[in-house]
Amino acid sequence: MRALILAVALLVASEPGAAQDHRGYGPWRLGMSRDAVRAVAAYGPYTDGPTGLETRNAIFEEQRTPVSFIFGQVSLSRIEIRAYEGPSRDAAIDAWYRVHQYLARVHGPVESGELQVPPTVSREDFTAAARDLLDDKPDSSLVRVQFAPATRPPGVSVVASLLRDPQQGYAVILSYQDF
Repeated sequence: MRALILAVALLVASEPGAAQDHRGYGPWRLGMSRDAVRAVAAYGPYTDGPTGLETRNAIFEEQRTPVSFIFGQVSLSRIEIRAYEGPSRDAAIDAWYRVHQYLARVHGPVESGELQVPPTVSREDFTAAARDLLDDKPDSSLVRVQFAPATRPPGVSVVASLLRDPQQGYAVILSYQDF
């Protein structure tokens, strides 16, 4: 009987509509200690950085992705998933679309002050809208465009950013932060 109850509980917990802990990504949760982050050995090794830890072996949407863990005075206060870093505008837009789709799947509808796309936007329409948005910005300017879940998880800021620096190229970062 215990085995049956445990099996049913596991099935319910694995259902897409089951309650999820939105205070982090994958096995990492805001509030963890450095040792607890390092203990997630499957995605190591972890290196020490100026504000925390980093691994280059995390997986985001089936792709190996660097993730940074920034600590406050006591515990993990920010997780940054770097979905893309490099010179290609098209690769950055593709990564930003993957982040958009992830957020929509996990958190529901996504909103942005600048990028106006429907919740179920196709890759082609998203790409066209993002290109138009970037084309409207001077090539020599720093650009930061963001979107976030329309319904924010309690106590957590979840934000996806597309950044363009004329000298360093593009970056797409999904961050989870305590507030």
